[in-house]
Amino acid sequence: MNNWIAYAATVLGLALVVSGWFLWGDQSQTDIFALNIAVSVVAYIVMFIDILLPWGNFREKTQRRIGNLAMRWFVQYGYSLAAIALLIICNLADLTFEVSLFLQCGLLILLLFGIATAKTSGNKIAEVSEEISHVVDCVQLMRNGQDSLLEAAYDASAPAELIEKIKRLGDDLRFISPSNSEASRNVENQIIELFAQTASLLSNYEINNELINSNIEKASRLIQKRKSTYSN
Repeated sequence: MNNWIAYAATVLGLALVVSGWFLWGDQSQTDIFALNIAVSVVAYIVMFIDILLPWGNFREKTQRRIGNLAMRWFVQYGYSLAAIALLIICNLADLTFEVSLFLQCGLLILLLFGIATAKTSGNKIAEVSEEISHVVDCVQLMRNGQDSLLEAAYDASAPAELIEKIKRLGDDLRFISPSNSEASRNVENQIIELFAQTASLLSNYEINNELINSNIEKASRLIQKRKSTYSN
């Protein structure tokens, strides 16, 4: 319902802009009159486009539109205000249609450059956000792997000493911060794979107990190694 109200208000405002020119605008020069209407309509649409388009897609994790609002608003409102100011100046100075059209087209080109720059900035924001999200996911995957390993140890009725070792792994993982370095990523993948492998071995603890304990010790060393790696 609110969307329809916004659309209706936008259309009514646009109708007022156009009708205002027909009621009070100078129609003696048809080409100048048409240019005035065209510039006013474009400036109006650019200024109020955010009423018709959502500021952001809240299902999108990167939220590139929200993160790029300042740049977009600068381009939008900067163009709209400059276009109206230039329109007034051209009319007051009684410039020819050709000169007025040339200046407005130049301003329109600047708008297009601004839109392209804002889009590039938005894409960069999305890339950085996705990278950060992936880094955080890797840390969470390690913690999830330790949780699964601990559950497998309980299900296998593993010795209390082994369960304590696995719990200590979880305590160590709490102090790991996300890192975007390749070295960190490699160590994280090794830890995740080691947790999964060890959890599967626990189903036959009596047979695999030496390998399980060896994997736990290796996981502990890898976690310590991961703590010493930092972001680029």
